[in-house]
Amino acid sequence: MWSPTTSVPRARRELARSVLQVLQRWGYEEQALPPWLDYEELRPALHRFAGEGCKFIGPDGDVRLLLPDATLGVLTLWLEGTWPRSKPVRVAYETEVYRSMGGPWRRLRQVGAELLGVSGPAGDAEVLATAWESLQAVPGLEATVIINHVGIARAIAALAARTAGVDDADDVDAGAEALADRLVQTLARGDFVTLEMILNTTVKSPLSEEVWGWLTFRGSLAEVGERLARIPAGPEKDEVTAILAHLEEVTALAGGPAPLVDLGLLRDLGYYDGFVFQVVAAGAGGDEVVAGGGRYDSLFRAFDTPVAAAGFALDLDILTQAAGDRLPGGPDYVVAARGEGPVLRRAWEEAARLRAKGRSAVLLPLTGDELGEEAAPEGEAAPGTAAGASEVSIKVIVADEKGLHQVEPGSPLGRRVLRSLMDHPAPPPAAGRIRGQAGEVMTDAGQ
Repeated sequence: MWSPTTSVPRARRELARSVLQVLQRWGYEEQALPPWLDYEELRPALHRFAGEGCKFIGPDGDVRLLLPDATLGVLTLWLEGTWPRSKPVRVAYETEVYRSMGGPWRRLRQVGAELLGVSGPAGDAEVLATAWESLQAVPGLEATVIINHVGIARAIAALAARTAGVDDADDVDAGAEALADRLVQTLARGDFVTLEMILNTTVKSPLSEEVWGWLTFRGSLAEVGERLARIPAGPEKDEVTAILAHLEEVTALAGGPAPLVDLGLLRDLGYYDGFVFQVVAAGAGGDEVVAGGGRYDSLFRAFDTPVAAAGFALDLDILTQAAGDRLPGGPDYVVAARGEGPVLRRAWEEAARLRAKGRSAVLLPLTGDELGEEAAPEGEAAPGTAAGASEVSIKVIVADEKGLHQVEPGSPLGRRVLRSLMDHPAPPPAAGRIRGQAGEVMTDAGQ
């Protein structure tokens, strides 16, 4: 039995198409990403990727990797010389990735963009603005933008390590750098229990309590600025001050809602090294990340290709579920045949004629019991008039022995047709609940 609320694939495709149209307006060109990667070729990048990819042996004996991340696919195309390196490159994509982030294997359906060759606030603002504008394709989505910069965490971690007086290495600076890296990596995993343990048992800096407060603070840009003003004078404070000015300019350029700054947000993919962001929306199980991205220049530098690189991805599955009945979908027409033989042929020809005119039309033969009760049970809403129904219009045409008739969806016959459509074993390409719209039969059905 088909239900409109379970017809997800078309809704997901429509959502991806809407996002790609937004990206096209910004100058991004859609590119097909490789479904698998050469494991040995990308080995210098994989140690930066925090997830685990699915490896397999190809017919030639080489190790392959199912695409675990869209950025790695774009990196592969860049290394193959797909685009000229003398000008900015804007790439849009819709793809599937396969990876594990320490748990079960997951297949993620994503749509997103990569911006190569544009650095500084302009590049960071563009990926943030395009991500937010892309999310406007999801009707009714209520979301929060969260931003940060990896450089802030690195500066704070470096301060903690420097003031700890590392003495377990011949080179104190090298020991401090290793300790700072450990703090940042722990924070990127979101492992705050281990982070606190390192600060209290390994770092033992007089600033450990302050460092913990800084790295776990969330607030507006102004509030974050006030909090980080307590950092002691020195190179770390200079670095943080410059980064906060950068974030101010990025958000001013990008527009959109005022973001929340989370100093513990570093993204969990492991290769981000600058501006980072994610967008969260309320879901059935709490807040869910529906989009995320940032800057990862060092990923490309690992292949001796010093290019500014930033991008983002949207999770199509979560967004489709979040939109629910508000996503567009459903056919333009339902042509119901109240009989067989000549009546069925009349309905068949009408549906074919509508499709030839560019309309979508579903043929619905009504036979046997379906020709019986025409009205909805007393007190039951007509299909598509229930709370939360989408604004998709479906026109109902009925063929019988007398000819073709367009009927009101709210009439007893119209309601019966729409209910039969929902219960019919041959599903129309629809998503979301449906609401019919009346019109004259010859408006479209006779042109």
